[in-house]
Amino acid sequence: MSQPDLAQHQLGTILDGKQPRDAVHIALFSAQCAHRLGPGDWVKLHHDGSLMRCEPENAIGIVDPFLPVMAQPDHWVYVFLKPNTVTGLRHVYEHPTLDGMEGRTPYETVKRIAELLDIGQDHLMQAARTWRESSGEEWPTHEVQLGSEGWRDEFRHYAKEFWQAYAQITGDDTAEMDDNFFSCSC
Repeated sequence: MSQPDLAQHQLGTILDGKQPRDAVHIALFSAQCAHRLGPGDWVKLHHDGSLMRCEPENAIGIVDPFLPVMAQPDHWVYVFLKPNTVTGLRHVYEHPTLDGMEGRTPYETVKRIAELLDIGQDHLMQAARTWRESSGEEWPTHEVQLGSEGWRDEFRHYAKEFWQAYAQITGDDTAEMDDNFFSCSC
């Protein structure tokens, strides 16, 4: 690793001593605040794509540390992504949590699928979590739509897209991409 690359990869760590001056690229994106946020606050994305304060280990990044004021709910701010979490940094970058299918974030993808199924997105995510938690059992827990097979029949069209978004949101990437956790009521 060349000397200029060293600083880029040491961001977010305690240094072993004095290092030479350098300039680095920091990936960032803009998002809307869910509540009042300050410069440098650790944040994660809420299911609606807005920013929420969180602990560093759960964060995607920090609120623009150069903001001269507190950001209020619904203000748009830059988020500086955690170091070494992006790939292909060229002023346009890729990041697993932000890169949704068809230009959507994973949260937007889940929201869109929930709307297409006419189910609440929290309900959809909880049904998937319940399925995943019971998937090692002989009879995993399915979500049943009483009086209809619509969820079961329609979800299969979105399963791969949903499970990719689910994996990016939860970190659980063990589901098969065609798993369908909906069942008929029969």
